[in-house]
Parts: sequence; structure tokens; C-alpha cells
Amino acid sequence: MLNRARCGRLSILALSIFVLLPATAIARKSTCPEVIKPQAPLAQTAPLGLPPGHLTAVSGNGTPLKEASLVMDFGGNRERDIRTQTFRLSEGLDPNSVRVSTVNDIPNGNDPLPTGHEQLTFRAGVSRVAGLVNVHVCYDPGAVNQPNAGRYAGVLLVSAPGARAAPLSVEFTFRDDQWLGAVMALLVGILAGVAVQAIATFQQAPKRTRPKKVWPYLFNFRTLLSAAAGAVTAIATYGKVVEGDPTWNSAGPTLLVLAGATFSATLAAKTAIDLKGPTDKEKGGGLST
Repeated sequence: MLNRARCGRLSILALSIFVLLPATAIARKSTCPEVIKPQAPLAQTAPLGLPPGHLTAVSGNGTPLKEASLVMDFGGNRERDIRTQTFRLSEGLDPNSVRVSTVNDIPNGNDPLPTGHEQLTFRAGVSRVAGLVNVHVCYDPGAVNQPNAGRYAGVLLVSAPGARAAPLSVEFTFRDDQWLGAVMALLVGILAGVAVQAIATFQQAPKRTRPKKVWPYLFNFRTLLSAAAGAVTAIATYGKVVEGDPTWNSAGPTLLVLAGATFSATLAAKTAIDLKGPTDKEKGGGLST
């Protein structure tokens, strides 16, 4: 039969694996082609004898934009999202000839955004308003290869025969939705702080009056106040580090930072509480003289 110490070590190991390993999702096909089908390629040959035209991004009221951009902030959601940017064509350009293409990767540092298997689709559609073209962009982060948490930025090119290509900046933001791992990491920090305090109390207690059971070391006003300080720190840390970061990543190092914050707060509270001398109850319970 396993002794209690071995069971405790196995429980801690299992908890660590559960907290530090991210959950994996079942891959599925992209749903973007259902709403935005890729366009057939078109030869971009400029008509002879005509000056180069231009494609101008416009706002909702038709005002020209200096820089065209589409931003998709997914947060922890992994369902598809669609954005649209409208362009005005100069005279002589054929709206049906407008095409959209990628330029290099769309990276987050050295991590490229997964775009294969039609996770990213785009096309230009003729607007009902004469001279305008709507560029639709769809991304499905829950399909095939899910992106890591972070901010991915890149450029699409909108082009038409006889016109200079217009850049369209795109940005995709993702965060991990593994909130349970964050909560467990904060709790582990508090429990570790309480355990250290209990060990310190045990070592400081006089040997001749030292309680044999573990409960007096865990359940006393010093431990409870320290745990309360750790809980307050946990709430503040979660709001700032997890909820306050749109690209929060639930990787092991990040979880260790959360656990370290509550662990430090619990120990700091213990140090402050220990400035108060032993109480009569502690002396009567054998924890102090």
C-alpha cells in the first residue's frame, strides 16, 4: 500500500501535469470557404496606352484612408470571423478584375499564422455602389492548425490590371482560454506559501510542547490571514496578467509567474504577521512559549 507521502508526491505531479500542459482540440475543416470562396487567378496585364490607375481604400462615409487595415481580435474564441474593407477604383478599371493576394507570411515574431487548408480566405466583390469593390477576409482559427496566442501582423495586396497594387494591413490577435490552468497556478502558489508557513511554525514550536497533529500548524489565524492575502493577490494578478493581456499565453513559464506572485504574497503576509508576538492561544496550544 502506498504511504501518504508517496500519494502526496503523485498528487502534486498529476496536478502539475494537468496545469502546465495545454489542452488540445480536435482539428476540423475550415468553414471560411463556405462564406468566402477563393477567386480564380487573373493575369494582371495593364492595358496599353493608358496611365496607371489606382485603388483607394475608403471609410464608411467614403472618405479616403491613408492606410487600410483589418483587425480581428479573437480573444479566446476559435470560431471564424469576417472583415470587409472597401476600395474605390479609378476610372477605367474593371471591378471584376480586382484580386487579393498574400505577401510573405503573417508572423508573430518567428511564428507564422497558419493559413493552409483554406483557414484564411479572401476575395474582392463588386459593390452595389458604382466604382467600389469590397474586399472580404475570413479567418478560421479553430480549423486544422490552431494559432498560438499572440499578435500576428502582415499585408495583403489588392490589385487590378492597369493599377498599382494597394496594401491592406491585417492583424490577428489570439489569447489562450485555459483559465482553469491560471486559477490552478494561483492556487498552487497560495498552498505552497501556506505549506512553508506551516513548516516554519513546526520548527519554531518548542519540542516538548509541539503538537503531534498537522492541523494546528495549518489552521491558525496566521495561516488564514496569509492565505487571505494570497487570495487577494490572486484576484488582482488574474485581472492584470490574464484578463488584461489580449495575447495571454498559458504556457508553463507564464503559469509559474502566477504561482510565484501568490506564493510571494503569502510569505510576505506571514512575515508581517510574525511581527506580532505569540498569542495566549498559541502558547496554550504548544506552538510557542
